[in-house]
Amino acid sequence: MRSSGNLVRIYLHFNWSTKNRVPNIDEESERIIMQVVRSKAIELGLYIVAFNGTQDHIHVLASMPPMLSPSEVVKHFKGASAFAINKARAPRMARFEWQRGFAVISVSPEAVKRIRKYIEGQKEHHAQNQLISDLEMDGEVGTDE
Repeated sequence: MRSSGNLVRIYLHFNWSTKNRVPNIDEESERIIMQVVRSKAIELGLYIVAFNGTQDHIHVLASMPPMLSPSEVVKHFKGASAFAINKARAPRMARFEWQRGFAVISVSPEAVKRIRKYIEGQKEHHAQNQLISDLEMDGEVGTDE
């Protein structure tokens, strides 16, 4: 990514969960989240390298400009996606909410391919319990008590 004549390679792996890890990301919700995240990424000047998740959390690997903070990015992704899901679901389903916290891990350019592969295989990794714990939110991060 070029920014003001500079070469900038900032890759971040974002991970966030539904409130109380309730498994309420169905196929329709996942499509909405993906559309919203991709749209917000374009608006913010990010490039989405990988996106995937399960019924209770999302992973995004993105290349981002230096003027944005990770918390600002997640705020946009979570806020806009929850709004869009609730608009699509209302009034037939319960309100969709994200957990307060999130995880973000910096990724070296050399590790991008490995992390992208891990994110793209999320559903399979979880089904087979073949998780890389350093790339998943633990139960204490972002919990709502």
